[in-house]
Amino acid sequence: MCSLRRFSIPIALAIAALGSSAASAQTLTLIEGSTAAWRLQNYVPNSVALYYTGSPCTSGSLVMPSTAVQADQDRLWALIMTSKATGNSVYMYYSEDAGVCTISSFGWDHD
Repeated sequence: MCSLRRFSIPIALAIAALGSSAASAQTLTLIEGSTAAWRLQNYVPNSVALYYTGSPCTSGSLVMPSTAVQADQDRLWALIMTSKATGNSVYMYYSEDAGVCTISSFGWDHD
């Protein structure tokens, strides 16, 4: 079973021309636990998505951001496959916007 936690992280934006900074808040949610029931899917040409993760998005989906490079996609694939093979837990932080849950970071949980 996965657990969810919400965090608010202020993001400071430096405006160099004005010599000042502005801040906004982005809400990130932590999901952690077993990946046994998660579906890992690759879309051609370079898009990896997760389903049935427990996220509030359609079918529990989590997607990589559009800025993710191939190495990011490869690391996510390797993390999930290793987790499924070993039974170890993972964690992910994601943000939700207009019904899309976008992964901001992910890692291996110490069981």
